[in-house]
Amino acid sequence: MSQYYAEAIEAFLQRNNYKKFCPRAVLFDMDGVLYNSMPNHARAWVRSMQESGLTMSEADAYRFEGMRGVETIKIIAQRQWGRTISNKESQAIYDLKSHYYAVQPKAEKIEGVVPLMQQLKMMGLKIGVVTGSGQHSLLDKLEEEFAGLVTRQLMVTSFDVKQGKPKPDPYLKGMRKCHVKPWQTIVVENAPLGVRAGVAAGCFTIGVNTGPLQRTELEQEGAALVFDRMTDLNEQLPELLQSIVENNLGVLMQDTTWHKTYLEVMQFIEANKKKPSKYFLEDHKMFYWIKHNKRLMQRGELPTDRIERMEALLQQLAQYKRINNYVYADERLNANNKRQELTLDFTSLED
Repeated sequence: MSQYYAEAIEAFLQRNNYKKFCPRAVLFDMDGVLYNSMPNHARAWVRSMQESGLTMSEADAYRFEGMRGVETIKIIAQRQWGRTISNKESQAIYDLKSHYYAVQPKAEKIEGVVPLMQQLKMMGLKIGVVTGSGQHSLLDKLEEEFAGLVTRQLMVTSFDVKQGKPKPDPYLKGMRKCHVKPWQTIVVENAPLGVRAGVAAGCFTIGVNTGPLQRTELEQEGAALVFDRMTDLNEQLPELLQSIVENNLGVLMQDTTWHKTYLEVMQFIEANKKKPSKYFLEDHKMFYWIKHNKRLMQRGELPTDRIERMEALLQQLAQYKRINNYVYADERLNANNKRQELTLDFTSLED
């Protein structure tokens, strides 16, 4: 599997003429990626279009998925009526579609997407949402239902761009909001037009085939990788990210050494429910790494892209401060360990 990922990353680099691939942000589509909402959308599209004198099948709804609703309506109207309808006409039909969607049963979250986001957040990657939707009811609930993972500031909707998917504009806007470049961005999509938009924006685009379409439709649009389920992507994420490092295809999170140490410290804290101790020789590297980076942050010398990750790490440490006071009480009695110092090259820690 690692070789498969290595080949996919190498192809991505060559296709875009990039020298490195260092993910710092992941941009998610919404319908069919965050929520299993496409069956509801398909039914709403069919009914609203029929009442407006147009024909649209449920399969068409999946194929047009990701495009701004008003643009979808204009394309179908042009094909069937032979004329270009006005923005007002298109918006009226879209409002009808939004009404029929609102009365559908609530769509559940896609299985595996929350733990996937939690993994990404722990690794320090920014999480954005890029959707063609303009339905306020859907957008308002995102922050609530994905609390701590999704913020409105890193959300791109149909209100943010003039041209929606399959144009690259929504993902270009998403990257600007996250302050990242294409070689620092992963896109997660489930729709052919969404994949096309992510690829056109120059991002490493992953297709997750949560709908009824053939996976070949995502591959043909240029998806670097295709997974059949979100749970598969969640399970394979560590191996995928590690492949970037092991195959020397780029530097993960802008700097491999710094990122790998960051992950080591975070995993240590989660597993042991305490911070690294200066009284254990095996903890020294992590202990002094934290101390060094705290000092850099206090002096304003820590690179901007690392500040958010360090703040998240320090919040984790704060949870176990009182516990550490007890856990390390006996350790302090060990004079040998207490006096033993580990010589560290702080120049290397900056890397």
